[in-house]
Amino acid sequence: MKKDGWRDFLSRRFAGEKSDSPIEALYTATFHVMRRHLMVPESPVVQMRQQVEFGPYRADVVFVCKTEDGQEKRLVVELDGHEFHERTKEQAAKDRARDRWMLEQGLTVIRFTGSEVWNDPFSCCHQTAGHIFTLVHGMSREQAVAAAGMAAIDALFEREG
Repeated sequence: MKKDGWRDFLSRRFAGEKSDSPIEALYTATFHVMRRHLMVPESPVVQMRQQVEFGPYRADVVFVCKTEDGQEKRLVVELDGHEFHERTKEQAAKDRARDRWMLEQGLTVIRFTGSEVWNDPFSCCHQTAGHIFTLVHGMSREQAVAAAGMAAIDALFEREG
């Protein structure tokens, strides 16, 4: 298998059917394969969808997350290939206007460049999982770990006292 062959294999085997580009295919396939490792729950708590229409825009990947209190929040992941993004000031301005519109609609938006996904899709998925955790639980993983540690220490002192 050639050096980049694993990317092609992963994309062909596990990518969503709606991937519009090799970068989207690699990202969605990697997330699918890593989901359990990333501790991202399956549907109905967290659903991954591709090519979702929002008003005048279409998002590359959307995670629909049910919060602990039953609300539904959405994380939009934009995967920016060099051909379509950031090549001109006009394209960059359109992307920023799009992000602002989505934020005004109550959506959380994160972006990865095509190079980021190609060079390290695992890190991009790990970062995405962190955002999902925050949407679902209302705090970051680090905050949750610290809170659990403090609760364990408090419980020890209550038993001792």
